[in-house]
Amino acid sequence: MVFIRGHRGYWKGKKRPSLLKTNSVKTMFKKGEHYNIVTEFREGQKPWNTNTKGLVKPNKGSFKIGLIPWNKGIKTGLIPANYKGELAGYGSKHSWIYRHKGKASRCIFCGVKNKRYTWANISGKYKRDFNDYMELCYSCHKFYDQERRNQI
Repeated sequence: MVFIRGHRGYWKGKKRPSLLKTNSVKTMFKKGEHYNIVTEFREGQKPWNTNTKGLVKPNKGSFKIGLIPWNKGIKTGLIPANYKGELAGYGSKHSWIYRHKGKASRCIFCGVKNKRYTWANISGKYKRDFNDYMELCYSCHKFYDQERRNQI
């Protein structure tokens, strides 16, 4: 149900159900009742974590001392293992040019200011080459792509 301004709420004038009756945790553990005699804490009993300061560390079981990591020796150089190069997709190459050349700030066709600018591919082959991209506004980019499709 969508809230409409000036509309009466669903519970207006109605009695809401008691949350104490529906909450299963409050009904399970009642004050003064024993849940399980075997597992309850007894007077004089030591807690399980006594004298474990510095020994019990959370989330340290995934790497045990003496084991060699699975990726030791795989990472070589600055190029990551999942680098595709020229086989990368359309979006990856546009984000690559945006990362290296920055945000497009002008249109080389119309030169109009205060528009939305994008990086357009010149050759249509989407190579990883800085000179293969140019700055265009949205309308010129659309026109440029349509003209290039009509030539093919």
